[in-house]
Amino acid sequence: MMRRVRGFGVFCVVVLCGLWLQACGEPAVCQNDQQCTGGRICLNGKCAEPSEKPQESQPAEVVVEPVAESAAEVTPEAGPEESQPEAQVEAQPEAIVEAEPPAIRKEGQTCDPRRLAWWYDRCGTGLACAELRQTSPEEGAPQPVGICLKECSKDNPSACPAGTRCAETYDTKTRQSTGIFVCAKQVGDGESCANTQACAEGLTCMRYGTTGTYWVCQKDCSADANACGTGKNCEALSADQPIKACKTARKTGQACAVEDSCEAGATCVPSQLVGVLGRCLKRCGTQTDCATDEVCRGFNGSNVVGVFCFKASETGGACLGGKQCKGNNDLCIPDDASFPLSARCLTRCTNDAGCQAGERCEVVSGTTRACKKALVGGSVLDDQTACATGSRALQISQTTPAICLPDCSLGTATSARLCGVLSAGTLYDLVWLSDQKVLATGALGEIFVSSNAGAAWERTASPRAVVYRGIAAAKSGQLVLVVGERGVILRSEDSGVTWKQVVSSAIPAGVDFVDVALSEDGTAALVIGSKQTVLRSTDEGKTWQTASIAGLASGAVLKAVAVGADQGTAPTPAWMIVGTAATIVRSTDAGQSWTTVTVAGVTEDLGAVALARDKVATGKIGLIGGANGVLLSTTDGQNWQKDTSGTTAEILAVAVGSGKSYASGASGIFLREEAGTWAKPTFPENRMLYGLAFRGANVLVSGDGGTVFFSQDDGKTWTAITTALSRCVGLRNSQGTAAGGACLLTCNPQRGGKDCPPELGSCQAISLGGASVNICQPAASLVIAGTAQEGEACETLVRAADNLRCAEGLRCLNAPDASGARCVKPCDLANPACGGGKTCLRLGTLGYCGTSVAKDAACNAADAKLCETGLSCQRDPSAQYICREDPIKDVLAYAPCDNATTRCPSAHLCLGGPETPYRSFCSPVCSPGTNPSGCPNGWDCFSLNNGGGACLERCASADFKCTASFLSCQTISSQGGQHCL
Repeated sequence: MMRRVRGFGVFCVVVLCGLWLQACGEPAVCQNDQQCTGGRICLNGKCAEPSEKPQESQPAEVVVEPVAESAAEVTPEAGPEESQPEAQVEAQPEAIVEAEPPAIRKEGQTCDPRRLAWWYDRCGTGLACAELRQTSPEEGAPQPVGICLKECSKDNPSACPAGTRCAETYDTKTRQSTGIFVCAKQVGDGESCANTQACAEGLTCMRYGTTGTYWVCQKDCSADANACGTGKNCEALSADQPIKACKTARKTGQACAVEDSCEAGATCVPSQLVGVLGRCLKRCGTQTDCATDEVCRGFNGSNVVGVFCFKASETGGACLGGKQCKGNNDLCIPDDASFPLSARCLTRCTNDAGCQAGERCEVVSGTTRACKKALVGGSVLDDQTACATGSRALQISQTTPAICLPDCSLGTATSARLCGVLSAGTLYDLVWLSDQKVLATGALGEIFVSSNAGAAWERTASPRAVVYRGIAAAKSGQLVLVVGERGVILRSEDSGVTWKQVVSSAIPAGVDFVDVALSEDGTAALVIGSKQTVLRSTDEGKTWQTASIAGLASGAVLKAVAVGADQGTAPTPAWMIVGTAATIVRSTDAGQSWTTVTVAGVTEDLGAVALARDKVATGKIGLIGGANGVLLSTTDGQNWQKDTSGTTAEILAVAVGSGKSYASGASGIFLREEAGTWAKPTFPENRMLYGLAFRGANVLVSGDGGTVFFSQDDGKTWTAITTALSRCVGLRNSQGTAAGGACLLTCNPQRGGKDCPPELGSCQAISLGGASVNICQPAASLVIAGTAQEGEACETLVRAADNLRCAEGLRCLNAPDASGARCVKPCDLANPACGGGKTCLRLGTLGYCGTSVAKDAACNAADAKLCETGLSCQRDPSAQYICREDPIKDVLAYAPCDNATTRCPSAHLCLGGPETPYRSFCSPVCSPGTNPSGCPNGWDCFSLNNGGGACLERCASADFKCTASFLSCQTISSQGGQHCL
């Protein structure tokens, strides 16, 4: 919004949402209003006091320091405030008043319905402005928006064309009549009558809301309760309105709206979800009154109070929309209480002990607490989640949600050292791809890469915000596999530059993968996980099959898997898996069959295994590590012996090959083999060391606290890695007292957020200590890909189960009748392409691949049954959704728009703001940055808050010509030149 503040002096600056506009001194002779100051306008070549003509530009004495490189929303100048009572003005005989230009709005275009609207926001001759709605109150007082329709008179209603009816319009805010009569479209029973539509004879426009959303044509039965007929109930509009209407009676289980009634024994209970209808639910007294898949629960809200039979939802499942939690100790918590799009059932608690692993007992309302999922650093918070230990919540700006960031607090002070590591979470595994390139995986959904043998690191584009445990690579270094919690398998064919999640029906629900092994040529692969899960692949990890191991102890937990050159008689590689309770199994057919390996005297839990890929005649070719410093070795792959490790610390990682052997573990233990015995060089820190890998004389270990250490002399001496991947910032509480700090995650703006955690996929600059710093901030879309395929059921919950989140490239669409949601494939309206006989169809402003539905036929966005061009899916009086004439009209580029009655063409957006509906126009979208692109010749690309860009036309005040004639030519000093705003 432009700030209009009267200023003094010759030089002045006007601020427009972070962009700088320059207004200059007043000349002796003017050519346009922009050359005048003090609110004067250019009349007859001289600056004079204004008439009723709009003042296009006024100087301001407000100066705002812009943040370097920050994006800014470009919002056209607001219209006038509500008119004040007219005051007597003293005559000024010298003043020459220029005639006001004629109104320019045409039939069907947006307009300002107020009496003293600007001339270019008024309807032309023979038209009148019918109010549609009030703008959002986000900024300033709401303002009315209207549409130009043919004017008529109540004394001559026959002047309206066929299909229309002369009707008086109303003020949508006060519900008062305006005295304005227009030829409104005639509609029937149950249809909307919001000012531009008029009810047929015998029907009354019943106003259920104050914004026109629920204005419906119905028969008035206030004087005769028996006037409704079959299928209708005579009921009051609401508790505060005595008027009664004939409402259609819906059956139990059917979708219903505020203007509907329900059959006897049922009530229309609102869904409480944005954009989703309510349902007629059966009243109940006890659980026995409901079906087996229902639960008897109370409801109090939206003028509905009672106890009803809701569909039952398990803990963690979606609720609202006709569902309630099955467990008596569960609470239904929306993901955003102020704008609920989804909700889930959380368990009530009093402390963390009452919650599952990975959850925290947090306040949800007053003194009520519930178990929320604990999120690690780099995750976006909502009302259903909390930050895990080691992370803290921070809202970087008022326009972005709170996020969990690594904590760098030492009491109330800070320690930059806590941010001088790769991650705030544990780094579990390492793999070399070449002599210089190495990858590391960790607990915060991050994958790191070093291109100089581990001396320096950077983040890669990780597609999932889960704990990554295991990583393996083929000998070529091109094919890489990563596994993690929630059944995630990632695959890369370009040495970890890009990743794609593997979707397979062989992955059991609720399994967490812990390790992966890959054959030297990359053909065969094995993955192990919780619930004794073993998967095998014979096509480079593209597809997977379930493998089973007979004879495993029922409580055994699989911990590690490895593959190496077999030293026995079989020509194929040998695979080994180890686990708790001294579990060791071996396969020589890529996991099809397994034999148990027993080592005398070993009963400890085993958690690490390594096999050499190179065949050697002598020396160790296999290592296994475990609890109490257990270290097992083999020289032939089949017979194992117990080595003297010299430590009782748990061995967490082992590595072997080319005549070298290493081990690392708890308490900063590192071991290297020297002449057949194990030596323990001095290690820098007492940490849990989970990852271990070597290449030549270069050895790397990784562990908790996001630490990586590297050695260039076979592990004799060590150096700790420090990075600039994060930056510790001190925080203060509301009283201004120091309150510790948080680690801001830094990024490279040229990578477009791909080096940020998945949920923080946007790289934006902020001002920090007087300098511009690029940090990771919430991405435009927070939904992470799951496994649900096109047409399958899904949930709009951000952290729904994997099988209820759509796979990559799909979007979950909710049905407005609360019948559920399905995964639908989006498409580009400007370049439509859909397979399987489907068509790229418009839904709102986006395109989706679906089945084309003709007028009056049934439609459902969730089932990809989408209306053909010019139609939209609307609820008809029978409570069905059918394709009807779209009330939102397509407009041309550069035309006025409001996103309520008009829609811009593809590759354009309605540029404007809540206060400026009449000066908004369809602007081409563009890509801002160092080399902006996408604008027509003569236009410049400006950055927007969402990271995208919009084009503004360059202009010259001398000719004052803009493609959108209702815009004015103004100077933006940050860009240079003048632009149409």
